[in-house]
Amino acid sequence: MIAKLIRAFFRLGVNTTNFSGSLYQVPAGMVADPSAELGLLQGLLNVNEAEDADIFALVGGTATAITLTGAQFANQIVDYSGSPGGGVAVTVPTAAQIIAALPPGIPSDGYSFKWWFLNDSAGQTVTITANTGVTLVGTMTVATATTRMFVVNVNRGAGTVNIVNIGSMSL
Repeated sequence: MIAKLIRAFFRLGVNTTNFSGSLYQVPAGMVADPSAELGLLQGLLNVNEAEDADIFALVGGTATAITLTGAQFANQIVDYSGSPGGGVAVTVPTAAQIIAALPPGIPSDGYSFKWWFLNDSAGQTVTITANTGVTLVGTMTVATATTRMFVVNVNRGAGTVNIVNIGSMSL
């Protein structure tokens, strides 16, 4: 549906422009309205941002306790490396920090995205731990040379985040 609307703009000869970082062209002079959470323009911006998963290299050194920031978590792929002397606890940001790091137009009653944690450490298991407003569901340990995949369910209106384990695989 969105693609049809965009093609219609071109057929009508409408003067178009790109939003910063956007793959889609929209009529010149139109501004995305973050208060219209599910509007076409905000939806296009959210699609672009959601598809821009980045790898965040988390270099832990010898630390056995690490807390992620909202921006680090929002990259969607965390690649941990380090040489700690024991198991590592990685604490996710608070629900408020995660929500603040996401696109402004996400629906307030529910938004989900995938999140990966890669453990490239020198022989130590990583345990993902919760923070304020975050609920963890399922296995939260990530063995060495393993990737664990999660679905992050965000309820912006309630200010809560659920992180659900959906499986793992070898690196």
